[in-house]
Amino acid sequence: MDPWAEQRFIREIRVPQPLFFSRMFSVPKKSGKRRPIIDLSLLNRRLKIPRFKMETIEVIVRTIHGELWGCSVDIVDAYLHLPLGWEFHKFFAFVMGERTFVFQVLPFGLSTAPWAFSRVMKAIKAFCHGNTIWVFSFLDDFLILARSPQLLREHTAFVIQVLQSLGFSINWKKSSLVPLQKMEFLGVMLDLRNHTLSVPQDKITKVMSRCQGYLQQEVTTRRSWRAL
Repeated sequence: MDPWAEQRFIREIRVPQPLFFSRMFSVPKKSGKRRPIIDLSLLNRRLKIPRFKMETIEVIVRTIHGELWGCSVDIVDAYLHLPLGWEFHKFFAFVMGERTFVFQVLPFGLSTAPWAFSRVMKAIKAFCHGNTIWVFSFLDDFLILARSPQLLREHTAFVIQVLQSLGFSINWKKSSLVPLQKMEFLGVMLDLRNHTLSVPQDKITKVMSRCQGYLQQEVTTRRSWRAL
């Protein structure tokens, strides 16, 4: 928790006060590390999630036209960049050892977090669109498109500059900054020349391998099938 405290994601509570406590747990990330998540299931039951739509890869394909080039930009720990109002800190308390902490930023696990984050991203995209930049986003994943590689490099640099000026950290390892006409975005291969979608070959191989393994077992758990 100390790195989070240093980055001011959380702060320690030393004076007794009314707090809403939740359990902490972690989930594995693709990088092999684990992401701490606060179990806000009790709090989420009391929240009303506003209706909203997020862009999907299918919507992107239906929207684009002509021969295009693309780059993608990923944000590190997206939700943790959005500060919570001081009066809301008390609803996001948890205990580690004998120490009590509260979140000062939007935590992973809050049912309204995708809605709140999407509203912020919508404003950023509107600003980019106003500067004639073709950009789509799905939460913390940005797709920038342009008619030429050179123009795409300029537009991608502009989007990155805007995000960084607002305090967002770029995940350089997960971002694809080289202009491409066939690229993976949101787990799907996107062909910007022919405007088609396909499943990456490595995913097909992985699914086939797992299915063959399941067929050799007498019993397979529901969780195993969900992993597909």
